[in-house]
Amino acid sequence: GEAVITAKGSDTLVILAQKWAEVYMARNPGVKIQVTGGGTGTGFAALVNRTTDLCNASRRIKAAEQFNCVRAFNAKAVEYPVCLDGLAVYVSDASPVQEL
Repeated sequence: GEAVITAKGSDTLVILAQKWAEVYMARNPGVKIQVTGGGTGTGFAALVNRTTDLCNASRRIKAAEQFNCVRAFNAKAVEYPVCLDGLAVYVSDASPVQEL
């Protein structure tokens, strides 16, 4: 049968994680990866509840989440930084905003 891996968490990372999944599945035909969003906190909750295999997070793990991982798995979660987020703010010349 086909192996199924689930990844849940950050909406910020969901498109990138789906691309990783597509590339991985193309190279490993016997594996299906299901990627969903819902937020980083939702991903960590699903991880400790064993309803997902991987948590995609757009921030560092919180102390309480790490505690829950240790309680659930008798081991700390391992973080793998994969990218940096960027944000740009644009203000129209017609806007009355003078500074942010």
